[in-house]
Amino acid sequence: MVKNTNNERKRYETDMNNVEAGRLGELMAAEKLARAGYLIIAMNYHTPFGEIDIIAKRRGMISFVEVKTRNGSGYGQPVEAVTSVKQSHIRKAASCFLQQNPHIKADISFDVISINVDHLKNVF
Repeated sequence: MVKNTNNERKRYETDMNNVEAGRLGELMAAEKLARAGYLIIAMNYHTPFGEIDIIAKRRGMISFVEVKTRNGSGYGQPVEAVTSVKQSHIRKAASCFLQQNPHIKADISFDVISINVDHLKNVF
């Protein structure tokens, strides 16, 4: 017989935490991009300026994608969390990527994929 610890019970008894929701959102976003014809170049690309969630390419365009996921609606729309400071970090991180990959020649865009993960309990 396997004995469950308190932490294991809490994990299954509580709603999805922010890290889990974020990872799920990134996977959902990557799948959406791939279905739309994007080639996923990198996920969770780390630089001294921060992380780029997804780097993807389609039709000569490199997209640096920030994925914002919300577990519920209590903190507003996910895209609202992409502040000017966050945008600056993403631009600098994208510049690092392009400097480290000079063979990649393409126009660039900065995109946001917004995902709400809502668990509606006792709906009917």
